[in-house]
Amino acid sequence: MTSTYRVATINPETGDVSAIFVSGSCQLPRCELLAGVRPARAVTTFMSETWSMKTLVLKFLRRDLLEDACVVVEVLAAGSASSGCIQVPLDAIPPTELSDVEREQIAHIVRGTDEDRFSRAGWVKEIVQWVELMSGDRICSKGDIEQLNAGGEFALLRLHCISGRNYWFKATGAPNRHERLVTEALTRLDIQSVPAVIASHPEWNAWLMQQFGCRINKDLADPELSESMLGSAVRSISHLQLKTVGRAGELCRAGVFDQSVSTMRLHSNELFDYIDYAMALQASDKAPRLDRRRVRQLMEIFERCCDLANGYDLPETINHGDLNLGNLVFGLNGCQFIDWSEAYWGYPLCSLQHLLLLNKVNDDALRVKLNQQLITQYREVWSKNLDYRILDDHVIIMPIMAIMSTLYGRGDWQSEDWRDDVGRQAYTRTVARCMDRAARDPLLLERLAL
Repeated sequence: MTSTYRVATINPETGDVSAIFVSGSCQLPRCELLAGVRPARAVTTFMSETWSMKTLVLKFLRRDLLEDACVVVEVLAAGSASSGCIQVPLDAIPPTELSDVEREQIAHIVRGTDEDRFSRAGWVKEIVQWVELMSGDRICSKGDIEQLNAGGEFALLRLHCISGRNYWFKATGAPNRHERLVTEALTRLDIQSVPAVIASHPEWNAWLMQQFGCRINKDLADPELSESMLGSAVRSISHLQLKTVGRAGELCRAGVFDQSVSTMRLHSNELFDYIDYAMALQASDKAPRLDRRRVRQLMEIFERCCDLANGYDLPETINHGDLNLGNLVFGLNGCQFIDWSEAYWGYPLCSLQHLLLLNKVNDDALRVKLNQQLITQYREVWSKNLDYRILDDHVIIMPIMAIMSTLYGRGDWQSEDWRDDVGRQAYTRTVARCMDRAARDPLLLERLAL
């Protein structure tokens, strides 16, 4: 599935817009974006490959009267192929290409009066100056800046320096403003597992980090690669978790969400009422519908798991909350975790379970064997502080706890907007079916005496 965007490419020095002539008519370039890609990165890649223009996305405009959406980009550098575009005043773009509302929005962006900091033309100059001042490095050129996220109060840039070092500049707005403080709090505890924050800019709610390693751009289906990468991630998250023991107050004040076992247990009845509500709204028969009786059985299983979790002296810790391959960075010194906007305080083995789900080895026997190895590595780190035999019981209940953690999220499932959102309802049904499958594990039922 693709989306078409009209690309309004502005020159910040003149305020002119790049256009092309098609059948004698002045038009904006079109960009096709595949679903699931980072839009900002896809647009800048398109402009570079098609028009030899190094650009920076300023804003994705709200869809107005015209069929295709519009994105506004700023030219950082232009190559020879850009001669296929001509520079024309904004007023020269016909109404078939820009509505009056869009034209006015672009005018605010050019004048630097847009209400959003990172939607104003020329803002990247200020960022470059700040990064160079804070890092002591020199940026190679503005044209080499890589942009991964854009819009409003959000920005994510990778800046390449003459020294050979690379830096990440990140800024976040609502509802993720807390990510800066959470990241800073974690780097004070463990710079091995979380990239060190070199500098912070509270006014922009932004921070600067030196690039540590690289991401893995493919599923972990290869047994050796999966063993190496996931083993590194398991050891890293377990060491980080142990360093956060007893830090609940500090981390929750920074913005970490409360998913303590006692909190989830307290809201158990409401959570499963919502599951029952979402199941009753299922219109398709393609997936099994859980009836109210089964939902209540699942609630009993979850509550018994909570009671078991609270019955042992297992401390609660930080959990990442969004463990996907894009948020794991690997280097010579191991694995680091980035993007802490979904971080929560709670049952530590949730993170282990979510890492196991990244094991995509096709052979069932090999996948199970690798998971056992990863569990053993996690247990070995924790056994320095806890009797390893206690962890055996926790491994049995961790799938249930991790599934409910996924559903609980930030706790916003309690809001009316969440409750009535069709997508959220479908997601809740999917999570509930995962729990139903996990709850049929004979070891779990035996341990819970069910």
